[in-house]
Amino acid sequence: MSIKVYYASIEALKNQTLFERIFDKLPKQRRDTIQSRKHDSGRRQALGAGALMLYGLAQLGICAGKVEIACTKTGKPYLTGDRGVSFNLSHSGDYAMAIVSDDGIAVGCDIERSEKKARDIAKRFFTEEEQQAIAEGIDFFRIWTLKESFIKTTAEGLGRDLCSFSIVPQEMGFRFFAEHAGDDYCFAENTVADYRMAICYNSREVLPVTWECMDLCEVNWDEL
Repeated sequence: MSIKVYYASIEALKNQTLFERIFDKLPKQRRDTIQSRKHDSGRRQALGAGALMLYGLAQLGICAGKVEIACTKTGKPYLTGDRGVSFNLSHSGDYAMAIVSDDGIAVGCDIERSEKKARDIAKRFFTEEEQQAIAEGIDFFRIWTLKESFIKTTAEGLGRDLCSFSIVPQEMGFRFFAEHAGDDYCFAENTVADYRMAICYNSREVLPVTWECMDLCEVNWDEL
């Protein structure tokens, strides 16, 4: 069992030909999401995440354009039918990411650009333990992406109180506490440029995680 994570710059999607080529391959739900964005930048972000989903599912032999995607009440997308495949998407600024698993394991991911310190936000959404970690030098966005990846894995989204659990990075992994969660969740992190990425997956066992940096221009989208 393993977890696959794909991430990429979305700058290439300013090319309208490439944008349309990928857009036409996506399932209706994702196309509707892209078209709902008011600005070009938002449409590129949504398309970039969808493109990585398309690629990741294709590696499992699934043509995303021929399957139906639905969303939970909190907005987490999933494939309809009992396929044993789970995925999650995220984007921020000029980057997008997707996480894919075919082992029936719930997964979540988040990417954020580390632009500035956000102590005021931390006071509202972080536990005292997490605020102390920030005071000691841990990047706010490192904790934020970890917390976001967790609530996206559980499909609770921001309907869950972010102060109801703690995730503090430590030298030997993470100190994690969440009521009723036990030891059922694992985390992994990565960075690209000035962006933080985090993933979470529902497993008691630490699984191999593959991070693949994609160049959207180099993929033969017509074959997916």
